Amino acid sequence: VLAEAMACWTPVAALKKGAVPEIVKDGVGGYAFDTLDELVLGLPGVCALDRAKVRQYAATNYDVRTMARAYEALYLSCLEHG
Repeated sequence: VLAEAMACWTPVAALKKGAVPEIVKDGVGGYAFDTLDELVLGLPGVCALDRAKVRQYAATNYDVRTMARAYEALYLSCLEHG
């Protein structure tokens, strides 16, 4: 959902749970916050992000080819290390 939102030009505001810190680059695709209070206070900064840069970040990091190459590299690494 995070990558899809950014691909639709929407900056992300989320809590630092699960994969959020790996997917959302602070100040580029949105912001990841430690607490709900921080998230609420940080919303103006999220809304101020350049939406074209949000879209470009998603396109560069989460397009089909990039993701396929990353998965292929991961699978090959797993095979090599048994």
